[in-house]
Amino acid sequence: SCDTLPPMDVEFARSDTVFVGRVVQMAVEFRSEDNNRYEVRVCRFQISEGFKGLEDQKKEVTIVTRMSGSACGFPFELGERYLVYASVYHGELETSICRRTRALV
Repeated sequence: SCDTLPPMDVEFARSDTVFVGRVVQMAVEFRSEDNNRYEVRVCRFQISEGFKGLEDQKKEVTIVTRMSGSACGFPFELGERYLVYASVYHGELETSICRRTRALV
């Protein structure tokens, strides 16, 4: 688990994309890395505000996170709004609980 999150400016600088959006679709898929197979939660977001790394006209984006909390997976919920910090990992945008991604009320 992550005890301390990086400062906001550091997190913003190292992220490939930063946005506010709502989870409109979720699925569980499998990925493989070094002969290790693991589950990921694939979340489609409807973007309400983009801050970094998105084309102006882009309205949706897909984010991947590990399924298990022990693998630092973020517990996204369908229909909820989030501020998401994500980076490209193996060609996909990925986030985790070790980032400053958080739910918005």
